[in-house]
Amino acid sequence: MIPRPLLILAIPLLLLVDSSLALAPPHAAATGRGMAAKIWSTRGGSTAAAADAAPSPSAAASLLRTALPALAAAYSGAVASSPVAVKALTAGTIFAASEAAAQAITRDGEPYDHVRNACSFALGLCYFGPAAHYWYDAMFRIFPPAGWVSLAAKTALGQVVFGPVLTVIFFGVALARDGKFSAGSLVEKVRSDFMGVWTAGVGYWSFVDLISYKYMPVAMIPLFVNFASFCWTVYLSLVSNRALS
Repeated sequence: MIPRPLLILAIPLLLLVDSSLALAPPHAAATGRGMAAKIWSTRGGSTAAAADAAPSPSAAASLLRTALPALAAAYSGAVASSPVAVKALTAGTIFAASEAAAQAITRDGEPYDHVRNACSFALGLCYFGPAAHYWYDAMFRIFPPAGWVSLAAKTALGQVVFGPVLTVIFFGVALARDGKFSAGSLVEKVRSDFMGVWTAGVGYWSFVDLISYKYMPVAMIPLFVNFASFCWTVYLSLVSNRALS
């Protein structure tokens, strides 16, 4: 039985996959939509209904499906011309939006913290966007594009290298932002929070990596990963700031 929060999270991700596959070769699109139908069927729907599932919930979902292919095509063109800059700006914007969402969930009438938002934007702009660009480029150069062994290796490396480094950097930025950074405070924060975050990340990012490496067109992976990072960064911000308070 798939947990309800994961199902709710999967719906917008699957909408993005479906729209992105419009830019993919026909055989890739057919494979990806088959996978999306199987996931959708776990919510109680049929495979036949899954093909039309995205527009049925609401007019907003239908509009999303119409707009995303055009936005994805424009994004791909921008990435092709200035890959690192576009990915950095995208990551910075999404990190800032994630921080705003996290504050909306937790502030309970408190003033909006613009410093937190600026730090999150800087982290996405200066680290996550460029790092993700070079990380995925290296994964595709080192490992063959097809095969379950290659998929498992790329996914595992993400969980033991890229993800943990991001988490530690995120913790360090949060401590520095609040004037509490030291080697000892960072070690203590990692000791108290890291394993819980890492365990959640294994479940979440393994799902994202499966879709990214197996079903997404290569040009669309950065956009998909940035979209997925919005949800993750909201969670990471909540955990980080709960621990600091």
